[in-house]
Amino acid sequence: MIQALAEAQRIAFGPMVFQAVRAMQRMGMLEYLLGCNGYPRRELQRKYGRYVADVLVESGVTAGVLQEDAQGVVSATDVAYCLVEDEMTRRNFDFIADVCYTGAERLGDSLEQGKPAGLAVFGSWPTIYEGLSQLPEPARTSWFAFDHLYSDAFFAEAIRLMQEHADVSRVFDVGGNTGKFARALLTQSDTAEVTIVDLPGQSTMAQQNLAWAGERCRFAPTNVLSDAPWPRGATVVWMSQFLDCFSHAQIVSILRKAAGALAPGGSIFIAEPFIDKQTFEAAAYSLAQGSLYFTCMANGNSKFYTAAEMIECVQEAGLCLCNEWHALGKYQYSLLQCRQS
Repeated sequence: MIQALAEAQRIAFGPMVFQAVRAMQRMGMLEYLLGCNGYPRRELQRKYGRYVADVLVESGVTAGVLQEDAQGVVSATDVAYCLVEDEMTRRNFDFIADVCYTGAERLGDSLEQGKPAGLAVFGSWPTIYEGLSQLPEPARTSWFAFDHLYSDAFFAEAIRLMQEHADVSRVFDVGGNTGKFARALLTQSDTAEVTIVDLPGQSTMAQQNLAWAGERCRFAPTNVLSDAPWPRGATVVWMSQFLDCFSHAQIVSILRKAAGALAPGGSIFIAEPFIDKQTFEAAAYSLAQGSLYFTCMANGNSKFYTAAEMIECVQEAGLCLCNEWHALGKYQYSLLQCRQS
């Protein structure tokens, strides 16, 4: 019970700890302490002011970010090192601070209404995707940095698997965003052609980034939830960290449209980080908490799924699962290959 009470207090005061760490980052205190083996608190008081140093050090020590010895020497812990030096942690932290924190107050409203009530802090779009190109800074930079970190890390391995198990001569990149996957594929294959299927705002950004590809990269600005027709004849439909942006029913509908866009014998590849396929507890925790971003900021009805849930969607769409690979890349993505039954 004592341990349970301690964990409950960490949750109760969690928002204050988060903001205290944010303040230490902005003031340079964490970096300063990481750059030395320890610094007397009295010197931190001179540098930052007595009150500021005292409240931040005491918060940091009890949160496990800092430590203080009997002589009053303050130093950074391994947790502080991760917050400052680990790229994944930095991007997660900035994403929550810049994109999610203010709007998260509306999480309850989002759950009740089935729409992203917190998104109103940035604009009046129905979902965040329509507004990505217009997000204010630093939210825009933090959103794309978070999104790209995870998916980009396994593109090379995913492309190798695609080339081994499918014809990649004509790939539809659905939800192609700024064109990172298209760039990777066109660079890795001399013969592949890519059509990016995404919202007009994202298609414009991708077109600017991929101008060098010429006729090998085409664009089909489309809202995949609308009745607008998709282009046809894809040997592969690729969807990376895309279907988690939609509800179960919407995923089934999108998969059926994707199947209709395939050439005979074509494949659909789904790349996602699945909660139930993570080796590390912290990764599953991050995905489960990250689902709440979709609830209050993105669209109000999607999440990070389990592999079992996604396979259920595949089967409901009338597709068969041909291959599945898990724990790909640094951030343990999964890749599913599907075909028409």
